[in-house]
Amino acid sequence: KQWYQRRVAITAGEDIDSVEIVGGSTRIPKCKTIIEEVLHKTCSTTLNADDSTARGCALQCAILSPAFKVRDFAINDVVQSGIKLVWYNPDGSVGGDMEVFNKGHVFPFSKMLTFYRKENLILEASYSNPIPHTQTVIGRFEVGPIKPAEDGSSTKVKVKVKVDIHSLFTVESAHTVTKIQVPVEEEKKEEKKDGKKAEKKEGENMETE
Repeated sequence: KQWYQRRVAITAGEDIDSVEIVGGSTRIPKCKTIIEEVLHKTCSTTLNADDSTARGCALQCAILSPAFKVRDFAINDVVQSGIKLVWYNPDGSVGGDMEVFNKGHVFPFSKMLTFYRKENLILEASYSNPIPHTQTVIGRFEVGPIKPAEDGSSTKVKVKVKVDIHSLFTVESAHTVTKIQVPVEEEKKEEKKDGKKAEKKEGENMETE
């Protein structure tokens, strides 16, 4: 009971319309009594979890089978807690942070993030909302090696983060973007050469897509 009281606000009864409990432990009268005392609501046990699972499996089989025709519907999984990223400077101080996946965001889903760095990028992912656990840090990731551009400016770094089908967060890939300037004179010379070659090939048909 004390465990529930620490994680549920005392005023929760005003925000909750009804309480439905499922699982084998709901058959224990004491468990039901504790939940009702904490939430100040009468617990309902009208949902048959086994029956719901069986119905869902049967419906999914009908969708996959070519012998049945059922109405299209979609099931979207959502993250239960937001995920934020914090990146650090070379001296260990926080360079910035942002919430990449907010609470209720659909998954699987991926995002491409852009950073400008002169050195390795250190990222730390953590939950942005309270969770029933003392450890909120998901993981720490280092992207590198990263070096400054030829002119000494910061290098553009593209980082792809993802919440996969199992609701697991990961840094999937990362790469740097480098701009290469080609002299205009060389481009003109190549165009002239291509033009002369095209003039020599007279009488040939040309196809474009």
